[in-house]
Amino acid sequence: MTGRGALAIAVSVVMLAAVAAGLWINGTPGYQRMRAQDERRAGLLMGLATRLEAQVARYGKLPESLAEIAVESERLDPVTKAPFDYTHKGTDYRLCAVFATSGDVGPAAELPFRQHAAGHVCFDRSANVTAEPGVAKAFYLGTGRAVP
Repeated sequence: MTGRGALAIAVSVVMLAAVAAGLWINGTPGYQRMRAQDERRAGLLMGLATRLEAQVARYGKLPESLAEIAVESERLDPVTKAPFDYTHKGTDYRLCAVFATSGDVGPAAELPFRQHAAGHVCFDRSANVTAEPGVAKAFYLGTGRAVP
């Protein structure tokens, strides 16, 4: 074998190892696509939760359906187009979605709706009323202390 042939084989082996390591660390393109879709689902759920809690702050109660607070594209799973599940009792509510992957890792794992298993997952939350209906009350992020 010539020097050039050995070099070509060595470079090919290194490139193959780099591609294999990249796939092992990051997952396949299909897996990354599913994770991105799950991130979109989590983002939509967070938006719905924010609107639900604003509804309680303003009117003192949760809506009967998500259609009262969000347009159709915000109420549907971005992939399956099935509606997100929503139930409520008083100011407690539940939002459910079907996730393709487990989402309990990464820098955003501490954010609501980012910690989930694969499959059908429900999030139980409470829209605590801290003020009279119609009067919004702001809090310092993560402290629970009211802004004067």
